[in-house]
Amino acid sequence: MNLGFDLDEVVVDLMESTVVHINKEYGIDWTLDKFTEYDWSEIKFHAEDVINDEIVRELRELVNDPNFQYKALPTYGACEALAKMKRAGHRLHFISSRPKQNQSQTYKWLRKYSIPFDSVNVIGGLEKGVYARKLDLDMYVDDHIRHLSSMLSYKKRWKKGLL
Repeated sequence: MNLGFDLDEVVVDLMESTVVHINKEYGIDWTLDKFTEYDWSEIKFHAEDVINDEIVRELRELVNDPNFQYKALPTYGACEALAKMKRAGHRLHFISSRPKQNQSQTYKWLRKYSIPFDSVNVIGGLEKGVYARKLDLDMYVDDHIRHLSSMLSYKKRWKKGLL
């Protein structure tokens, strides 16, 4: 089967590194469970609006920085689960909205953690559904409803579904 996965927050635990960074830089006590919005400008990180705006700006830059992404750890159990799927004969494809220039660092990160893959598609702001159709995916996992909706709009039939 052709199995597809997003990277950040599915395979890469980028938000844990983000929380550690903002707590250290801004002296706040932020936790993962406080991330309730994908639009960070809707989140109140700090009581002072100026500092809050600064945190939001920095986070947007930070999560797209290839060196920051490279330092993030894998999501708990992801390496083992992906290796098991590969051993079972599945083809593993990653589709990420990371900036296109982060492709080589993304390859390095996957190799660093011995994560098997058949393709890595770092697509920037393009529609993920286009790649799902091109790769003829049977299943796809993403943490953002917008990307799952894109999958449905470009590919109506899924053997194993969208998660």
